[in-house]
Amino acid sequence: MLAGQKALVTGANSGIGRAVAVALGEAGADVVVNYVGGGDRAAAVVEEIRRCGVDAFAHQADVSQEDQVEAMFREAVAKLGTIDILVANAGLQQDAPIHEMTLAQWNTVIGVNLTGQFLCARAAVREFLRRGVFGVTAWYPSTLRIALGQASTWPAIFAAALCDGVPLGAVADEGSPLTKFRPPGRLRFAG
Repeated sequence: MLAGQKALVTGANSGIGRAVAVALGEAGADVVVNYVGGGDRAAAVVEEIRRCGVDAFAHQADVSQEDQVEAMFREAVAKLGTIDILVANAGLQQDAPIHEMTLAQWNTVIGVNLTGQFLCARAAVREFLRRGVFGVTAWYPSTLRIALGQASTWPAIFAAALCDGVPLGAVADEGSPLTKFRPPGRLRFAG
């Protein structure tokens, strides 16, 4: 189904990111497995994907750091030729009562969950535009929203929607606050 497609999945060495990366490989896509820690787990995901008969490699990068995101996309394009699919999955949660949360904890969460989503979406859109691809589709299942926490998936959609000249088509499942429409369009909210 995805033969010849090139995918990059952030936070792909565990959990939902791992499952998505493996599923993309099973569907025929070559996959970049991004991780920030746990290189042994990332290597295991790469091997599992390669057993599907596709290419895969791991790239360590902190998605909250612009230089690391840019280097990750440069390596992905150098090794795979392009990126067709971005799954901006990396996210973290540091729960604490507000009066106990430190500014460093807050900044770490914002850096990964917001800035990281923006940086990855921006880098992907730049690659899409370089190739003449002018439509972006964001899939936002409500089950993923529940599993990851609402804030961790919205930024990718907003980042893609804010890129000049790139129409956004959002396809959401039942129960999601998004409605279905076709590019070119604008992000709309149900209710």
